[in-house]
Amino acid sequence: EGAPTFDLVNEMLADFIGEGGIMVSHSEFDDSVIRRTCEEQGLEPPRYIHIDSIAVLRNAWPEKYAKDGTNLRTASNDWGIKLDHHDALSDAMAAAELTIRALAHTGTEIGEWVERQYDYVDPALDVELETKAGARAASAEGKFNGEKIVFTGELQLPRSRAQDMAAAAGLRVTTAVSRKTSFVVVGEAAGSKKAQAESLGIPVLNEAEFLAMVSA
Repeated sequence: EGAPTFDLVNEMLADFIGEGGIMVSHSEFDDSVIRRTCEEQGLEPPRYIHIDSIAVLRNAWPEKYAKDGTNLRTASNDWGIKLDHHDALSDAMAAAELTIRALAHTGTEIGEWVERQYDYVDPALDVELETKAGARAASAEGKFNGEKIVFTGELQLPRSRAQDMAAAAGLRVTTAVSRKTSFVVVGEAAGSKKAQAESLGIPVLNEAEFLAMVSA
């Protein structure tokens, strides 16, 4: 009794996060609850980017977490993080701290995990993630050596295969669009990166155009 209704909570959350803020939680559950409830009540969900700390842990320490995964209490104990489990603020802070430690361990930035976090991780893998998530050495012999490329959206070709093809052509694969980006390849449901590229005058390619470019 006296608790705010969901529409007010949703509005408060949207104001707190802002446009394009990042929300970290330990699993997809919190994100799915917000989105499904908004859908049921005809509300627009907050415009945040969700990071699943379980997925990040599995990628950062596959030999430890890829096979069985882990709950928040176990992960917090593993890294000596104080946790009052099922207290919302404590859970959120622990999930964020786990993600920060994974970033430090892998030498990556948070933006690199937006598309990387759900990449398949082989449970039998006994090596850690590359120092740079998704990084591939661009061929010095490739005709596009020195150029940078960004992939966004869902491609028919596996993302890892597309990145390998780009690297073989001399392209450096990055995750963020900037004025130094040479090409942006877009698939289905491409997000803000396409708009960023267009606003900067960066060539935007579909999958077929990219394949033709690197195969020529």
